[in-house]
Amino acid sequence: MAKSISLNNGGPISPTASFEHLVDHLQRSAQICQQLTKEQDQQALQQQLFEQLPLPALLLSAAGEVLQLNQQARHALEKTTAINLYNNRLQLAEHHLQRQFNQGKDYGHP
Repeated sequence: MAKSISLNNGGPISPTASFEHLVDHLQRSAQICQQLTKEQDQQALQQQLFEQLPLPALLLSAAGEVLQLNQQARHALEKTTAINLYNNRLQLAEHHLQRQFNQGKDYGHP
């Protein structure tokens, strides 16, 4: 005779129902894993395309944080003293330009 299994709600379920519950859980887990893999592939493609841009490129958040930069941008930043990357933020050597940059990134952003 098959033994009943009790869930957290206190109600006994048959081994068949328990197996079906497990299969449903595994199917949902597989779907989530597939979605995560798809998102990771899309992010890798985006990074690859970003790296292939022929010019220096930076992606900034609304707060001015550097989220992404390509190799051309890294190289350009290494060669100049006009712009520096510090704590994932751009710092301009000219104070009036830094103020303008800060005002621009703060526009509409609390």
